[in-house]
Amino acid sequence: MMHAPAASLSALKNDQIHVWTASLQASSSELALARTWLSEPETERAERYRFEKDQRRFIIGRAWLRKCLGRYLDVDPGIVPLRTGRHGKPELPQELRFNLTRSSEHAMIALSWRRPLGVDLEIQDRERGTHNSAIADTLFSSSERRVLSQADPERAADLFLRLWTRKEALAKAHGEGLGIALHDLSIPLVESARPLEFSSLGQSWTLLPVEAPPQHCAALVAQGRFRAQVIQNSRLISKIGSVFPESLL
Repeated sequence: MMHAPAASLSALKNDQIHVWTASLQASSSELALARTWLSEPETERAERYRFEKDQRRFIIGRAWLRKCLGRYLDVDPGIVPLRTGRHGKPELPQELRFNLTRSSEHAMIALSWRRPLGVDLEIQDRERGTHNSAIADTLFSSSERRVLSQADPERAADLFLRLWTRKEALAKAHGEGLGIALHDLSIPLVESARPLEFSSLGQSWTLLPVEAPPQHCAALVAQGRFRAQVIQNSRLISKIGSVFPESLL
């Protein structure tokens, strides 16, 4: 890892991947500020959320995304040229690639230059064992279901969450999101502190180590063979109105 990596396009062009983790909690004044950065379609989407906490999480998550992208593009958050892609996800009309994931009160944003990538963050919930089993029966391959069925209940819950986040990160990196049949995806299940290269959907991918907030599980997948170390912010960003850090350290 380079010393104090800059949050800049030039750093990403050196084939780095940057990952930012931020809090979705906000005061009323921070929420009001975040609203001013949203586009009209984003504001309309926020207003369609039934519950206040879901609306707040969407607004703050999208504001964090705009603030982060604005730091790299050197523009104000409100004028970041976000557009809606084929599958309803935000994208830029340029070669800065990014992916946003939200879970409970945290958001994670991964960025690269030209390289497709996907990141997923899920909160750990050991009360959902029955629900997990139903999902596995529908979306996991027979070999994956066999591994889960042979594990003790506590380990099975951890394995399920690890596999689910990795599959969703791969689907997002592929660009089709959950429109892809997840039972057709092949992804490593082993734990590793090093990048894991694998093949799926007729392409090569790399599963990259990424640190999740407490009581969460996270996965990061990038297209192709990627050996450079992922650079992640070492401290949770918690104030939407604060100055965005100059570096990830």
